[in-house]
Amino acid sequence: MMRKTLTILLAALLLLSVWPLSAAAKTVKSGDCGAFDIENDKYSSDVTWSLDENGVLTISGTGKMDENGFLFVEELTDEEVRSIVVEEGVTAIFGCGHFDITSLTLPSTLTEVPDQAFENNKTLKEVHLAEGIAAIGESAFGGCEALEEITLPQSLKTLDEHAFFYCTSLKEITLPDNLETISTETFYGCTALETIHWPKNLKTIGESAFSECAKLKKALLPDGATEIGVGAFWSCEALEEIALPQSLNTLGEEAFKNCTSLKEISLPDHLETIPTAAFEGCTALETISFPENLKTIGPSAFAGCEKLEKALLHAGVTVIGDNAFDGCAALKEVDLPEGLTEIGTSAFHGCGALTEVVIPQSVRTVGASAFGWCENLSRVTILSPETVLEVGYTGFDEMFLKPSDDVYVLVIAPEGSAAEAYVKSLVLSPVVYAPSWFKMGDVNLDGEVTAEDARFALRAAVGLDDTAEGLDFSNPQNRCYIAANVDGEAGISSADARLILRAAVGLEVLK
Repeated sequence: MMRKTLTILLAALLLLSVWPLSAAAKTVKSGDCGAFDIENDKYSSDVTWSLDENGVLTISGTGKMDENGFLFVEELTDEEVRSIVVEEGVTAIFGCGHFDITSLTLPSTLTEVPDQAFENNKTLKEVHLAEGIAAIGESAFGGCEALEEITLPQSLKTLDEHAFFYCTSLKEITLPDNLETISTETFYGCTALETIHWPKNLKTIGESAFSECAKLKKALLPDGATEIGVGAFWSCEALEEIALPQSLNTLGEEAFKNCTSLKEISLPDHLETIPTAAFEGCTALETISFPENLKTIGPSAFAGCEKLEKALLHAGVTVIGDNAFDGCAALKEVDLPEGLTEIGTSAFHGCGALTEVVIPQSVRTVGASAFGWCENLSRVTILSPETVLEVGYTGFDEMFLKPSDDVYVLVIAPEGSAAEAYVKSLVLSPVVYAPSWFKMGDVNLDGEVTAEDARFALRAAVGLDDTAEGLDFSNPQNRCYIAANVDGEAGISSADARLILRAAVGLEVLK
């Protein structure tokens, strides 16, 4: 009985060995594609190709393919080849991007995907790269509009320029931890990209690396990242959340320009410069936490951030560049620190919510139209006699230009100062000069707020003439009128007189 059973088992095993469970796809074409030694008229590497009936082109063997491209291109058509599988042992590929394939598999023995290897392949949907591949060359997969899935190995250390440029169907990418640099325009124009899993060892994000990734929502960079290049996240319109590590010390121009969904940003303390147009056009930006070590805010750094309400700068900032906060319509609080030396041309132009500014002692120049078109600005206090207010190219007052002359600007500065000379040189301008000792409520301009000032304000409220006392309340731009109009409402009223009286006896503080 035992012998009969063994006989049956042996017969079954023999049958299985000659009768496969499922028949392999039939090879329909094949040939050599190894490196060819022209001088000796022979192949110098053992690499071959075969095409099966399912359209799978397999490259196998040991060594490099021929550098002149597929020797069999004329033997195959796009209709025949549907996918490419490069097997272990092959160390270099050439010409594989000729075919309109949908899938690609590359082995660990291939240490690098060559430059432009599959550039502009419009049908490629999925790519599988084995562990061992260390580099993806320039534009290797650039313009692969159908690419939806790619597996990047942990061995990958280099992503060259334009590697996935305009891969407009790619939605998610996991970048391996050994990757330290994301090169120029690597993912530029990947308009479907929503999610990035960042490498732990990332150091540098190159120029325009993620520009126009219109659906990217988060950029949570790891600790250790030190540099974000020019335009790195330019026009990432859906970007809502950014985490910038304290290790970051370089931010490129236009890095986050036109990120129109970004609401809040906390800048790391080691950052000394916010460069040109870094956050220009971030129309949803409401809150900025400025770096402790910040020294320079570049031109147009926050221009057009129309929802930004506060700019609270730390001591150490020395330069606010041209147009730095131009068009920040909601900006109502600006804290300019002592140590600041330069406020650029049109720096706060169009900041319609701004009502008051104090320019510190250290400021030497205020550029033309720095506060132009700030329609609600009513008071500017300049602490230094040497601060120069620059005249614009028109020769007219552009510093405090407003949509309407009905709203004056009171400029308070030391007597004999450059600011006084500037204001007094203006013709038909709604700008009023007052010396540093000027106080609201000091109607008779004697340097103190007393009950006598309240009396003059009350007389003005009921229309009594005090020109004999040297006080003319007929012009809202006269100092006595400004001093009496403490509540800021139109006209001088009994309410103003009441507030002045309360201030005279210490019950009110007038601003």
